[in-house]
Amino acid sequence: LERNLMDTPDTTTTHTTARFGFFPFVVADEVAVRQAGVTAAISGGDYTVEQGGTQFAVVGGSLSITQGGSQALIVGGDATITQGGALAMISRSVRVDQGVVGFLLAPKAELEDSTVVFTPQAAAALGGALALGMGMVGWLLSRRSR
Repeated sequence: LERNLMDTPDTTTTHTTARFGFFPFVVADEVAVRQAGVTAAISGGDYTVEQGGTQFAVVGGSLSITQGGSQALIVGGDATITQGGALAMISRSVRVDQGVVGFLLAPKAELEDSTVVFTPQAAAALGGALALGMGMVGWLLSRRSR
């Protein structure tokens, strides 16, 4: 099944291709996004993005992004990003080639000419520093009001 230009993909299909347009919600066993945008997707199997983007996806199988990106990804299988990126990603294993990932949580990650902005340790340190800073501001404001 292939849907084009603002069609709403059938939610009972086993394979959906989102091509040339915007799709608010996609649910299928396998999803392919080609030169399109998807707001939210749930895929029981593999999920492929080529020259497109997804805001949020939960993928049961493998993920492949080529020249595209996503805001948040939860991937049950292996993930590969080539010339693309993701803001936040959780996966069993990740390979990023010429890409950027903001927050990455994966037991195995291979990076080639790529950047991970916050590893779990860096994210914990940032969270601790923000909590300490906000605590100090709160303490200072409470002293000032006396």
